[in-house]
Amino acid sequence: MSRLPVLKLEDMNDEQKAVREKIISGPRGRSAAIFNLLVNSASFCDTAQEVGAYLRYKSKVSDRVRELAICISSTFSKADFEWRAHMPLAVQAGVPESTLNSIGRGVRPDFSTDEDRLVYEYISAVLAKKGIPDAIFEEAREKFGDEQLMDLTGLAGYYTMLATVMLAHGLMPEPEEPRAPWRD
Repeated sequence: MSRLPVLKLEDMNDEQKAVREKIISGPRGRSAAIFNLLVNSASFCDTAQEVGAYLRYKSKVSDRVRELAICISSTFSKADFEWRAHMPLAVQAGVPESTLNSIGRGVRPDFSTDEDRLVYEYISAVLAKKGIPDAIFEEAREKFGDEQLMDLTGLAGYYTMLATVMLAHGLMPEPEEPRAPWRD
């Protein structure tokens, strides 16, 4: 149970309903629980969902890189909702399930591609908040270019922000849903 309400349509004021409608009519096609929580502050919710829509649907970062970055971010934040939503999308985008299971357990995987390794090293360094080693930064910059590297960094920040909101307000999946690897 969330500390702040996960609002239902009938409990929303006009401004909140307008933001919800914007989310539903956008590329997501639905309003997930996180947005029904965020809409307690309609302006914040609207701004956050716009950033998220850009990162997920308009960024030039490939689906595989994006979903891998989100899964790595969710393990750092222990964000069950994010893991459950994006782990299947990462598999669908070509990330091996064994790689994701290792990441979810906090174990460095044996990577099937150099790109996956680089995304892991870059996002892990960003989220460990110890600074990105120059060699990793330069390799990532060379591989992705400035625009995609900024978007990749933004993905880590955005999904960490969502996780922070969920954790602060106690938004957790239902107990009968599959557990994230770090919960086992």
